[in-house]
Amino acid sequence: MIDKTTDPGTTSRAVVVQARILEQYDQLGLAGTMVADGLPMTAVNLWAAGRKAARAPFGDLGADLSPFPYALIYPQDEHERFLIAHLHAAGVDVERRTELVGFDDTGRGVRATLRGPDGSEQTCDAAYIAAATVRIRAYAKCSLPASPAERTRMCFTLPMSRRPAR
Repeated sequence: MIDKTTDPGTTSRAVVVQARILEQYDQLGLAGTMVADGLPMTAVNLWAAGRKAARAPFGDLGADLSPFPYALIYPQDEHERFLIAHLHAAGVDVERRTELVGFDDTGRGVRATLRGPDGSEQTCDAAYIAAATVRIRAYAKCSLPASPAERTRMCFTLPMSRRPAR
C-alpha cells in the first residue's frame, strides 16, 4: 500500500459512512468498532440566516434493507486513520511519500514502478493495481464520469500494453 502524501488526512470532505460500506466492513469484522465510535445520523436540521428553518427526520429509513439503516457520522480523516490501523494490524503498512509512476502487464499480474521519498525508483510485482491518480487512470483509459449521478460505478479495467508518459 503506497500513498504519495506525507501524512494521513487531517481534514474531512466526507462526514458520513453509508450503510453499504458498513455492510462490507461487517464482512471483515470492522463495522462494530466503527459503529461504536460513530454516531447514526437520524435527522438533518436546515438553517437559513442563522435560524433553524426545517428539520428532516430519517426515522426507520432502510430498516428492512440493511442491518445499518442509517448513514453513520464518521469523518473522513478519522475513517482513514481507522483503516490504516486495521491494515497495520493485518501486517500491511502504508509507505508514505511513495508514488506509482508506471506499470506493465506481466501476464500473471502487474509489475509496478514506484518512486520513493528519495526519488529513487524500484519495481514491485503485484496481482493488481487500484489507483486513483489522473495520469494512471488516463493511461488505463479509465476516467471518472463528470456527473455525480454517474459516479456510482468504479473502473478497475486496466489494459497494460504500454507505459504511461512520465
